[in-house]
Amino acid sequence: MHPSSKRRQKQRLTAGADGWTHVHTGPLPSSSSYHQLVGVLRPAEIPAACTVEILTPLFERASRDWHASSAAAELVRVLSKTAVAPPLATIDTVVCLGLGSVVDPRSRRCSMLQLAVLHSLIQLVQETHPLQAVLAQDPVFNHLDRAFLLSLGITVLDHPAALSSITPTALVYAPHAERSFMLPALKGTAPAVLVSNSFERMLSGSISTLLLAEERELATHFLSRYHSNPFPPYTPLDAAFNDVHVYCRKENLEEGRETGEKEVLSVANP
Repeated sequence: MHPSSKRRQKQRLTAGADGWTHVHTGPLPSSSSYHQLVGVLRPAEIPAACTVEILTPLFERASRDWHASSAAAELVRVLSKTAVAPPLATIDTVVCLGLGSVVDPRSRRCSMLQLAVLHSLIQLVQETHPLQAVLAQDPVFNHLDRAFLLSLGITVLDHPAALSSITPTALVYAPHAERSFMLPALKGTAPAVLVSNSFERMLSGSISTLLLAEERELATHFLSRYHSNPFPPYTPLDAAFNDVHVYCRKENLEEGRETGEKEVLSVANP
């Protein structure tokens, strides 16, 4: 059969019982069997002959495409729009959750793009000051994922070790991480910046009827403390950031404005 006549299997993002969102190819299993399947996640299989040297040009291409896009410039604008003290100025740690395997061909395109965006955020912070730690965590990472991420300066930790690094001075990057994981991870802490699924959609969309009272309370409290911006559309691969928002803690912005006002007054009245 000619390749063009074969039906392409669609990749779907599905929520696992452990709180992560995963890529699934082909027909979806029933809810109960799927939860049993991902109850204990395993590292992704490594395709034959796949190496760090093969992954590197794929990452470089994804990075070039991202940096050349209008979405990249808009994301920088969102994070830098407070001229005196943008939220990035307070960050000393970056925590990436649920990236997915860049080795697994089923998730590689989406995960590689999300990794390229993460790397651009790391570089943006490091333009002004060094980071103390850049961490990633996902149960599906295999040893090649770990080696490749380490080549980019990203240390992989086993679940749930990275969660202790979600502090008020952290940037948390978790596009499409499931609510049953993200909400408990944010309980009792408030990172400087969070890139994740929309909390607004969680509270007002069709999923809102499924929320537990504690989940609703956590999401509502979170939104009261953050400025929210939709992630800029990236048309070459909309699914990678569909329904994702960028949240900047209001405290950072308010402190920046206050500092700016004091600086202006000191200049005007030496």
